[in-house]
Amino acid sequence: GIVALGTRLEIFADKDRFLYASQRITTMFSTFSIFLGVINLKKPFYNKFVNTVASATFGVYLIHENPYVSNVLWTKVFHCDMYQNRLMLIPLSAFAVLAVFVACTFLELIFQNTIEKLYMFFVNKYADSLTLKLQKMSDSFKKLIFGKE
Repeated sequence: GIVALGTRLEIFADKDRFLYASQRITTMFSTFSIFLGVINLKKPFYNKFVNTVASATFGVYLIHENPYVSNVLWTKVFHCDMYQNRLMLIPLSAFAVLAVFVACTFLELIFQNTIEKLYMFFVNKYADSLTLKLQKMSDSFKKLIFGKE
């Protein structure tokens, strides 16, 4: 709508990213609304495939938004700047998004089933003793700073 208004009214001409940029209140509001809508579903949804893919989406975000990866993906692999004002932008964008999502999901699932499992094994094994040691250090630090209670 903003883009269409920008063709008619000068005031909207350079505001095409106003409503959907990631740091906007409208983006936060819509994200929060979707989150609350999903949380308040009457019947919980469970599907093994969907939940497996969903478990990888944060990792997908972290991988493809990394400045080093992002630059290579969009400029060197997909050459998005070459298609900016061409009709091929839409099919290329759809293909690029799908390819990046599938590839990053695959990488994240490999990570979850190898490195993360090993890491969580050690976390679960030593968490209680580490928590106890950290609590003792915290108590000692409090006594040192604030004196006896």
